[in-house]
Amino acid sequence: MTDAMTPRSYVEAQERWSPASWWYLESHLFRDESEVHMALWFRAPDEVRRAFAARHFSFGKLLLSLAEIASLVLPALALVTLVSRHWADDQPDLVRSGVLAGLAAVLSVVGMIARRSRPEGVDARTERLPAVVHIVPSLIVLVLGSLFLGSGTVDGSAAVALLGPLADIALSVVRWVRNRPAADRIAERATKEDMRLDRALADIRPERALDLRAELHEALALATARGLIGPGEAARAERAPFGRLAVTMVAG
Repeated sequence: MTDAMTPRSYVEAQERWSPASWWYLESHLFRDESEVHMALWFRAPDEVRRAFAARHFSFGKLLLSLAEIASLVLPALALVTLVSRHWADDQPDLVRSGVLAGLAAVLSVVGMIARRSRPEGVDARTERLPAVVHIVPSLIVLVLGSLFLGSGTVDGSAAVALLGPLADIALSVVRWVRNRPAADRIAERATKEDMRLDRALADIRPERALDLRAELHEALALATARGLIGPGEAARAERAPFGRLAVTMVAG
């Protein structure tokens, strides 16, 4: 099987049919719809998830991932910068630490906006961990910076730098509060999986959807003719909701 395999060519290559075959068939049906592939990846059983792995490189998603990683590293880097300079020459660099913490806050906002546009991809428990990673080092920077300013170790003009860790803390608290885990995690996950798939399917052009349905019909007819599936299974597959072929057939 290759990434370019169509539903028909997949059926032609099979000698027997199994529940996993429905997942593979659906994978090849949506071979050019990367968002649908990702949505189905969350639903697929472990043994067939590889068929739904990401196949299209997205520069935008790469940038968002790098921004998220940087936002997690910068608060700790701000703390290290502040403390190391204080230990080295008793001249803590509050300005640089404040800028780093502020940059972490900015990148965090970018990530929050991106996730807000796709709430179905947000896991509340996972979201709370980065909030802690931001709050702890930024809070220490804020406290130490205030102490350095109060003792005169740092010039008073550097006080504005405290806005950086303060903003990072405030945003992280908001992130923590907004992401309260649901009481029923399984139900929440199922709802978000449905939302993710519905959004991906809605982005498919109507004429493309018609072509995909025609491809599926052709593949099912061939599978029936080859004796891989029975007429009853083929009829039920034809009635399956668009984008939910494997779920329908395996569940039944």
